[in-house]
Amino acid sequence: HLGGGGRLNGRTVRIDGSILTVIGVMPKEFTYPSGTDVWLPFVPQGDSRTSHNWAATARLAPGATVADAQREISTLTRLMKARYGSDMDAVDAVVRPLREELTGSRREPLLLLLGSAALVLLIACANIASTLLARGADRQREIAVRTALGAGRGRVVRQLLMESVVLSALGTAAGLFAGWVVLRGLLAMGAGIVSPEQAGFDMRVLGFALTIGISTAMLFGLIPALRTSDSNLVQGLRQGARGSTTGARAIWRVLVLVEVALALVLLVGSGLLLQSFWAVLRNDPGFRPAGVLVADVSLPGQLEAPAVVGVYRNILDDVRRLPGVSAAGVTAYLPLGGSGINGGFLREGDPADQDSGTLWYRVAGAGYFEAMGIGLVKGRFFDSHDVKGTGDVAIVNEAAARQFWPEVSPIGRRIRRLRNDDFVYGDSTWLTIVGVVADVRHRSLTAPADAEVYVMAEQRPYRLSYGGSIAIRAGGDIGALAGQVRDIVARANADVPVEFRSLVDVVASSVADRRFTMIVLLLFAVVAVALAGVGIYGVVSFTVARRTREMGIRMALGATPASVRGLVVRGSMGAVLGGLVLGLLIAFAAKGVVKSLLYQVSATDMRIYFGGGALVLVAGYLASALPAFRATRIDPMTTMRSE
Repeated sequence: HLGGGGRLNGRTVRIDGSILTVIGVMPKEFTYPSGTDVWLPFVPQGDSRTSHNWAATARLAPGATVADAQREISTLTRLMKARYGSDMDAVDAVVRPLREELTGSRREPLLLLLGSAALVLLIACANIASTLLARGADRQREIAVRTALGAGRGRVVRQLLMESVVLSALGTAAGLFAGWVVLRGLLAMGAGIVSPEQAGFDMRVLGFALTIGISTAMLFGLIPALRTSDSNLVQGLRQGARGSTTGARAIWRVLVLVEVALALVLLVGSGLLLQSFWAVLRNDPGFRPAGVLVADVSLPGQLEAPAVVGVYRNILDDVRRLPGVSAAGVTAYLPLGGSGINGGFLREGDPADQDSGTLWYRVAGAGYFEAMGIGLVKGRFFDSHDVKGTGDVAIVNEAAARQFWPEVSPIGRRIRRLRNDDFVYGDSTWLTIVGVVADVRHRSLTAPADAEVYVMAEQRPYRLSYGGSIAIRAGGDIGALAGQVRDIVARANADVPVEFRSLVDVVASSVADRRFTMIVLLLFAVVAVALAGVGIYGVVSFTVARRTREMGIRMALGATPASVRGLVVRGSMGAVLGGLVLGLLIAFAAKGVVKSLLYQVSATDMRIYFGGGALVLVAGYLASALPAFRATRIDPMTTMRSE
């Protein structure tokens, strides 16, 4: 942006009206805190010890631990509390590793997805083992001939392992390509749980994939190779292509059982997350997001209160005159935006030596509630008559009304000493409550509404001095409205940057981590069920191919095709049913893994368990029945002649 690369010594920039000199350039990869482009010097202002909204980042001394730092910080905090008393609210501070701070609530979902990926890998490996066992049975005569001609067992094993490695290498390459495509899709979806910088394909990813691919090929190809190379020489030469499969059937049943069990575990987990996600979306946010465009503006920091009020008034007056706009208003803290402040207040009639309680503090202007679709319960909204000098007014939500005025209507009641702005507007000015609005879920769709107070933006604009969000309700295409609003903002103040988003996108972003986890786990579950079905199909197809002569004899002696198909299906469904039982037990035992990620859904919801079991059962039946049906359509006499 500055055109100087790393040579910016002496270059000046204007930020919030201040002229600052560039003294350093950080590496492109360094963006801590997340998304930061510019770092400014921290200059403490004032002596307030009740605004606990700062966090310190420190490097531990050599040999020190987090526990050591916690003890020292806790001691300092207790000493400060003893010294400053009621002038300081905090009684302790929390010390935790930076990695934990960065991952936060995303650690558990990412670990869950890592475990799910491992389960899918195990299912794929079971499929590979089944395939190699089947190929080994078909190649018994070939191996016997090689051995008879002098090939040692070690050479045969090396050949079979090399074939497994080649197969695994091809699969790894295909998997990397598929992973790259899927990852681009997830990031383009705006999942939010990971950034492109954190989830990019680099040498570490390639090295990990190659290591896993080769290791699984060696591990799961070794047993089939050893078993195939250990075949009886004379028996192998005699049996030819009709080598016995009796010994392999037991191994195949175990592999199918494992595949089905793991697929069911993933299916149950994804089903629980899917039901939980829909439960979150069913929650009423307290506003109507459809048809609302949000314009986030950042004002120059040097503007005084009258200028701040003037900029917003000019913007809103012009926006409201745009065709299709039915309402528009400004707020300092948009719902689900991840920001907000709370503090004490004094209720009229309560002792003045202590706070009456705590309220979350919101700044809103005229037209804001109408634009957001927030319902009015009692009284009135803010209007254009609520300006400086007409008597300060406030609006509370239903949660505040229930908590602080349970017996009476809060309309007409007065409050003062709002801790979030009394350092600007003093603590003696009374605010009269003129309205009660519906509860809004500001923190998240899963968090209950807090007790909140809204103050009028034109009367108390301090929290809007550095920026705010303008909500615009309009009919038709709100995206086309952005260009007109941008021109209006530029006319009001050319130094004000503006960014646009729809309120629907704001709601979607608030559940992005849940959506990401659900989609990826659901994708894993679908792949797992498909792999299990392919594995069952392959085993049954091979078994049917080996038993073609037997089936021909049975039908020649009077057995119906349906009875022969039933014989084949029953033989494979035993392993499927065993896998279902094992999978249900594993899923129930591992319910605690997803429990913390669920919302209003029981981790033992039997509908999900048995629904997933039914789906896997149907997939297993179809995978068993299709090759059996195909085999019984062959003319038994043709089969007998070919044998």
